[in-house]
Amino acid sequence: MRQIYHQQALSQSEGGLQGWGDIGYNLLIDEAGRVYEGRVSGGTTIPIFAGVVGPGKAPQLNTPGHVLGYNVGNVGVCLLGDLTSVGPTPAAQKALATVLAGLARTNGVNPLGGINYFNPVNGNGGAVNAISGHRNWAATQCPGNTFYPTMPTIRAMTFALTHPIQPRRPA
Repeated sequence: MRQIYHQQALSQSEGGLQGWGDIGYNLLIDEAGRVYEGRVSGGTTIPIFAGVVGPGKAPQLNTPGHVLGYNVGNVGVCLLGDLTSVGPTPAAQKALATVLAGLARTNGVNPLGGINYFNPVNGNGGAVNAISGHRNWAATQCPGNTFYPTMPTIRAMTFALTHPIQPRRPA
């Protein structure tokens, strides 16, 4: 985490794409399933959210900086590690599904569904899966060639956490 913070928050790289003052992703998850706050959410105690809009309304999302041109209204969750030839650990997958389930419930998003994304700041948009990989938004190999094919499994795990099977009551 210290290395990522130094690279993204403090260092100035070629092209000036880093040195943002904090980490671009909202949350990061390590191989043990520990979840870290990346993009600072401000004065709230709940990561990702900048505050509550009003009674009965969804909290306002804090804008991340993980996918240029598509950040507004988007949430960036990063699994730490190079997932090109090795997949994420079961602990990391479980933590990811748990985090995504909480976000899906809070924001009324179907983990198995799609969304029509529209950025009101620059007009960028398009149809994507509600739970998608970085490469669905930008030309990148992220989230890795080993992990990316498991996205349907992550969506199903997340859905199962948002729609638990209710036990049948005896007649």
